[in-house]
Amino acid sequence: MCEEKSPVQRDEKGRFVKGVSGNPSGRPPLPPDFRRFGREAAARLRAIADDPDTPVKLKAEIEWFFIEGVYGKAASRTEKEGKGSAPSTEQTIKFEGVLEEWSG
Repeated sequence: MCEEKSPVQRDEKGRFVKGVSGNPSGRPPLPPDFRRFGREAAARLRAIADDPDTPVKLKAEIEWFFIEGVYGKAASRTEKEGKGSAPSTEQTIKFEGVLEEWSG
């Protein structure tokens, strides 16, 4: 005879009741090779960024990756041009700065 699992406790809106976990066993462990690869990734990226033959665009992407890791991702913002308050299907996004330097 099979044991029945107790149902997950939720409130009337379907949310978990305070103090009840949706995953009581926790996250499964990562394979050791995967964990080692992750621990060594920062040193490999630093070596690529420090290599004089690495393209400037890739160096900037690596630096940005580390910046986002320390400070979090920047908020996304777009400006819409148009008159009135009616929704428009066309939007213009303005890019400022010299993009050619980073596309090389």
